[in-house]
Amino acid sequence: MGSSEGSLAYAIGVLRDASAPPQALQAALRVCAAVLETAQHNTDAWRLRGLIRRRLEDLPGGELDLRRALCLEPTVWRAQASLTCNGAPDRQAESLLRAWVTDPASEVVLPTLLVLLSAGTVSKDHLRNRTRVLGAPSRRHPSNPSAWALARWGVAENLTESIAIDRRMLILNPIASSSIRALVQGLGKCGDVHAGLRWIGCLGCLEPNADLRWLPVSAAQPPVHDSMVERDSAMAALGRAIEELERPPPPTSEPGTLGGRRLFYCAYAGIDETELMKRFGAVTSRLATPVRWPRGPTAAPQTAVVTGLAHDHSVWNAIGRWWGRCLSEAGVPCRLYDLNADVSDTDRARFTDVISGLRPFPEWRNLIASAGHRLLLYPEIGIEPTALYLANHRLAPVQINSWGHPTTSGLPTIDQYLGAELFDPSGAERFYSERLIRLPGIGVETEQGGPARRPAPSEPSGPPTALLCQSVFKYLPDFDEVLVEIAVRVPNVRFVIVRTGAPEVFERYMRRLAGCFARAGLASADQVRVQDRMPKADFHRLLAQVDLYLDPPSFSGFNTALMAIEAGLPVLTQSGGRLRERLAAGVLMKLEAPETVVASRGAYLEAAASLLMDRGRARALGRIARDRLPRLADDPDARGMFLETVRRGLS
Repeated sequence: MGSSEGSLAYAIGVLRDASAPPQALQAALRVCAAVLETAQHNTDAWRLRGLIRRRLEDLPGGELDLRRALCLEPTVWRAQASLTCNGAPDRQAESLLRAWVTDPASEVVLPTLLVLLSAGTVSKDHLRNRTRVLGAPSRRHPSNPSAWALARWGVAENLTESIAIDRRMLILNPIASSSIRALVQGLGKCGDVHAGLRWIGCLGCLEPNADLRWLPVSAAQPPVHDSMVERDSAMAALGRAIEELERPPPPTSEPGTLGGRRLFYCAYAGIDETELMKRFGAVTSRLATPVRWPRGPTAAPQTAVVTGLAHDHSVWNAIGRWWGRCLSEAGVPCRLYDLNADVSDTDRARFTDVISGLRPFPEWRNLIASAGHRLLLYPEIGIEPTALYLANHRLAPVQINSWGHPTTSGLPTIDQYLGAELFDPSGAERFYSERLIRLPGIGVETEQGGPARRPAPSEPSGPPTALLCQSVFKYLPDFDEVLVEIAVRVPNVRFVIVRTGAPEVFERYMRRLAGCFARAGLASADQVRVQDRMPKADFHRLLAQVDLYLDPPSFSGFNTALMAIEAGLPVLTQSGGRLRERLAAGVLMKLEAPETVVASRGAYLEAAASLLMDRGRARALGRIARDRLPRLADDPDARGMFLETVRRGLS
């Protein structure tokens, strides 16, 4: 993919976001203008700029750009169809959809519908019966690839149906590389690693000069594995994909690569991914554009926090918000770079100033580099793409990562990692490419330290109930066997599993769990209840109703464990050898409530069975931890060492 195409991908992404604010549209407009400076004949750039202008209510300018696209390539139906919008895309789309349903001869509307949808100018709420209506063209014209493309929009959030449509489109047009790319992405999300890799091979035959080495990295990281053997096979494929990236010549890249390509699910696979992270980080950081810092001092604060998660997100709730409060109360000037324009007024007030908005990756890079900060703090590196892109660059003399995504960044551009004494045991340095700094205790102060505000626990009644409420990719296949053994030991036990993530991923996990129960002669339908995701108030009520929270041993929870403790719910956790396995354990150790912290799978089973069969004791342990929560709200040692780390970085 060329650099201009990569830049235009940003503009396309903004257009697809129907709620994109004007500043994001203006940024996308600048991207198109930059492309046109060096490529005046780029039809897509003219078309995109025209659509953006229309979104900004510059109808004459938008029409002019769209007509330029048509002059360059008269057969570009996207530009022609865009001209029919007349500033009312929702009403236009609705009338066109009705025409499709009622008039089989109205083939002319199909391109217009595709443009309206792909440009993000049609609100989802406005399209009633979206899946049924968008699927009508494919039923009426089963041999029309464009009709199937329209149908795919109707099932965009259903991976199984999307994959089926991608396959159908490839039958109609076997050389459609866009369909192959979509199929690879869908197969990877559904966990069919090797099928996705085979399709990448087919894509290589169609695009022999394209650098496709990035695609296997994503394809080899399924969210859920069907077995530990399959997990090992996928991780081996990931290792081979990274090895290909390391071979000369260096892989081609565009700004989105350094943020869009990541090893996110690798951290949840229950392996030691340190070397994979380091190797991948070495590849991506070498592709980063060198930056220039200002020669002299600037007016910007010397310290800055960089994040795209400054809202009600677990990372911000656990780390970023406390950093802002801590620095503000200590009088340390600090700027917040709010990469997604999400920060609240309350959090905004904790920083010296805030730069908030949606910008192209390179614009953020240049903006931060030109500010002349001496220290950048990242609450996480590896979740939010813009932050990951920026972390690949040397934007300040000292750059610090932390455990919002509890694994190493693997990047040579990141100098330190803020961990914690209770999270990082002796020898944990080997898991980081950064220099590990252990802050005292759990390394932060929490807002759960005040008086209990949640519903009081209900008295035990009915069958004993255990809660699993983490994302399902945190539960490895070998943990299914733990649940089965608990079911064998505790008569009539019920497991409540909160529905999370993409429907196909969740259903795949449930099929895997059902198979494990069946092999033990048990029916999961009798003992597993699925709870849909719910508002926080309802979740707090659920915590007060169940008997035990089962923390996943391979990837512990932090915010969820705090909420469970606040509700008086006992948290059973297995303390491992690295940070992501010790979050709940560290909290309980800080509270001096270690009775539900165990060191092995056997001990986990024994403790789970014991607590579920003696619910009075379980609730008593839950109350002990809840009553000691105020200890987490005030930790002068953690605060002091954090501030000392910041000041040392500024010296």
